[in-house]
Amino acid sequence: MTIVVRSEYFQYHLIGDREGEPPLADDETLTVTGGNVLVACLEQSAAVSVEHQVFVAEPTPLPTGDWDVSADAVVACVEPLVVTSWEGDRLEPALTDGAGIWRVRLYARSGPRAARPSGVSGVVEEHVLHLWPAS
Repeated sequence: MTIVVRSEYFQYHLIGDREGEPPLADDETLTVTGGNVLVACLEQSAAVSVEHQVFVAEPTPLPTGDWDVSADAVVACVEPLVVTSWEGDRLEPALTDGAGIWRVRLYARSGPRAARPSGVSGVVEEHVLHLWPAS
């Protein structure tokens, strides 16, 4: 499934605890604060195509040479994990089906190698999120 989110200030969020502290930027690609994750983008403002896949166990990694960035994190969610814009707009569907501790692996690229969603103009960035239960 692919979701298109607008990144602002080099970021968008994965929210798994709406009552929790919002993640604040640091020097990491994935910054976890409680049940929430700040995803640092390559472009300051872009349409980000986010393809996500949920697995029952750790998937085979994608070839990292095809991507500008790859990063891993663990997040403990109290509700389904959803993508939100920097402004807080929730994008459906949820990435996970409920609460739990999830491993998140991000692959990102921008520029001419990034897939452009239909109907989207301007700067684009492509992200692939792999999610699976942490054990």
